[in-house]
Amino acid sequence: MLVLGLTGASGSGKGYVSKCFENYNLAVIDTDKLVHTLYAESKECISALVLEFGSGILHPSGIIDRKALRNIVFSDKAALEKLNLIAHKFTLDEVRRIVNDYRGKNIRAVVVDAPQLFESGYFKECDKVISVICSNQTRERRICERDNITKEAARVRLENQHDDLFFINHSDFVIYNDGEDVDLQVKEILKALGIL
Repeated sequence: MLVLGLTGASGSGKGYVSKCFENYNLAVIDTDKLVHTLYAESKECISALVLEFGSGILHPSGIIDRKALRNIVFSDKAALEKLNLIAHKFTLDEVRRIVNDYRGKNIRAVVVDAPQLFESGYFKECDKVISVICSNQTRERRICERDNITKEAARVRLENQHDDLFFINHSDFVIYNDGEDVDLQVKEILKALGIL
């Protein structure tokens, strides 16, 4: 079974690409969803975050208030690094557990959709890395529509992320998602990997 790391900057369309892989009956692990689950259900993760950032990040229901946490880390690089250390540890433990569960279940490949694939170090555990790229204008538009934020806020997010050249130089395959036929590109990658 192959472990495929799928990554790209915010707004590049990784979610859509993940669905294309699912259409070929591959397992997909969405690390963003995993993080949201951990912030709501993992007592260990919640405790570690509260210990680092204080009880102000807790929602009255006892789960992590992601907006409050985001407000702390987006303006403080050191705080963001601390958050990533904590979040990556818990997320990767869960990813590894899920990947191991898939072994021996006649699954040809697991796609790990991870915006922080390189930052977390998980790319080293992947057989192949696939990056999704598109123009800054397209990413900016998608982020504004998805998150209901201003263009200026979207630009700030994009400025703090790797550019296309980084993804091209650090990936085994690149999917262009700016109006190109994504499904065809996914199919070609799966053929190259011997999955189709």
